[in-house]
Amino acid sequence: MDLLDYLKAKIQNSNYPVVITGPRITFPSDTLPFKANYFGHSLNDILSLDFLQSNYEIFIKTCILIGEWNKKKPNYIHESIKELDIPIITENIDMLHTIAGSKKVIQLLGNIQDFVCTKCNFSIPFFQSKKYINIHKPFYCPECHSPIKLNIVLKGEAIRNFHHALNEIYKADTLLILGSDLDRWPINKLNQLANKQGSKIIIINEFKV
Repeated sequence: MDLLDYLKAKIQNSNYPVVITGPRITFPSDTLPFKANYFGHSLNDILSLDFLQSNYEIFIKTCILIGEWNKKKPNYIHESIKELDIPIITENIDMLHTIAGSKKVIQLLGNIQDFVCTKCNFSIPFFQSKKYINIHKPFYCPECHSPIKLNIVLKGEAIRNFHHALNEIYKADTLLILGSDLDRWPINKLNQLANKQGSKIIIINEFKV
């Protein structure tokens, strides 16, 4: 039984299934885990507000490197979820659900398709930013010279679209959790809420790569 058939069987009698996806579903697309090492630091540590403020040079160099994930393609997991045609709540920043063709995707942590200034309204698509980028020196906003970042939620910043995610969880009678440990507050509250209201919860964290 392939993944799509397996997931269809799991939600067969569900009236309103919802899926939460996390970083592990992207590994078959050749993205790296957040524990991966960049310039002597884990990606998980670098993508934080504290790190941006204390070590901007390594922070922006890392943003440039993970921005290259924009070249990645959806894998069989994204395609299977698309075929289910159910609401998706995702921690992932790569936009691969949308690229795969899924229609209802709630992005909790932003995406890597743009750079944005931390102070002014400057933004620029990642692939148009090459004229500004030089990985050998810090890259500041060309408008106000403040630090910039990928358009993602760093640790220390507020989760986006959380009320939309809550609305879906309130309606869910089945919750699929694919490739996520749900170890970030308040995202971990979604699982707890689903469990409290009696939703059927199915967790899958291992996938073929």
